[in-house]
Amino acid sequence: MKQRINFKTLATHFAVVGYAARLRILCTLLRDGEGSVTAIAHRVHAAVPVTSHHLQVLAKHHIVTYRRTGVHRYYSLAKSAAVQSLVKYICSHNQTTS
Repeated sequence: MKQRINFKTLATHFAVVGYAARLRILCTLLRDGEGSVTAIAHRVHAAVPVTSHHLQVLAKHHIVTYRRTGVHRYYSLAKSAAVQSLVKYICSHNQTTS
């Protein structure tokens, strides 16, 4: 059975990921898997507070998820097929993900 496309949700996802820093974060999560804010910031060569802000926005829009361990959050890509497909498509067209 073919899945229906929710164009409003898809448009929101494109708007949210329309920042170079967020694209680097998403491609890093796709490549390396789950990571703490500090580890992700290090991988994308960005400040921790900036990375944390971008991750919070991505989480608010269900593009990434996180789990909490004590005071730390560990982020990963959301499991939805739409998010996975979108991120794979974007990252496959970018050979340098960091």
